[in-house]
Amino acid sequence: MLTLQQTLEDQKDIIKLCQPCLENRYELYSPNDNYGFAHVMKSYADYPVADSIYATFPHGMYMRDKVVSISELEADFPNVLNYPPFTTPLWKKAAKTKKIIPFAAPIHYALKVFQSEVTKSERRGTLFLPMHSTKMVEINFDRDAVLAELQELPDEFKPITICLHWQDIEKGLHIFFRDKGFDVVCAGHFTDCDYIFRWLHLISQYKLVAHCGFGSALFYSVLAGVPFYLTKEQAEIIPHASFKAFHKDSSEYTKSGLGRLESLRRIFSVPVSKISREQKDLVNLWTHAHLVKKPDELKKLFQSLKASYLEDKVKRSL
Repeated sequence: MLTLQQTLEDQKDIIKLCQPCLENRYELYSPNDNYGFAHVMKSYADYPVADSIYATFPHGMYMRDKVVSISELEADFPNVLNYPPFTTPLWKKAAKTKKIIPFAAPIHYALKVFQSEVTKSERRGTLFLPMHSTKMVEINFDRDAVLAELQELPDEFKPITICLHWQDIEKGLHIFFRDKGFDVVCAGHFTDCDYIFRWLHLISQYKLVAHCGFGSALFYSVLAGVPFYLTKEQAEIIPHASFKAFHKDSSEYTKSGLGRLESLRRIFSVPVSKISREQKDLVNLWTHAHLVKKPDELKKLFQSLKASYLEDKVKRSL
């Protein structure tokens, strides 16, 4: 497994670290391989790494409760591994011919395997992760305002280090932060099967993880035992005009969905040195923590998904 020493060594050339990595990518639905989650779960379950997982699962924490990913919906699988819980009714309505299976977020399995090499007493400062862009989505936020906010954090949460997504490094955002005097780190390219372990090694060094938007980092940090802070400065997501990510054109949130976002903002709006019970309970609920399987149970699930997929292929060929 990737070590902390190798993670730190990788930071010496973040441009090289951001290059695509084609090893251990065997999924029929390629996004399952993103950030190393399929590889992690197959390794944990002692399931053949070179075989596929014959279902889709979210590659991050989805907040929207009125739309689903069109690529996941159109994937050629009869089964969907699903979380958070509030998206299950939406998926059942959108994917009438598929079986929707409640499933624990893959980060739980990564944490079953990962071993932090930094004790809590050794943690220092804050790791700030800006909301990241993609080739089809731009992110807009007041960089100077959020840096000023971070600089006003209590001394126990300093110094501040910046962790950038690979596509933002491609776009040169690391230059801006370095010119401001900040160290910049990266977890690598999303095709790297070590990505999630590198990310966990990075956050495990800090007393606080900060973010300027609603995203997976909130849930992953808390599950890894690192307190999370949602900054006052919030990023705006601007999709390209040609980008069609969802199965229908509509608003993305119900009234209840917007209420859930406000709850997240309330619960994580203050920097703290210890994760509260309320924060833990919320994160466990969203990530289906109660559904985490033992290795043999997960292996049996993956085997049943394959059998279901092959059976479905036969039926459709008749």
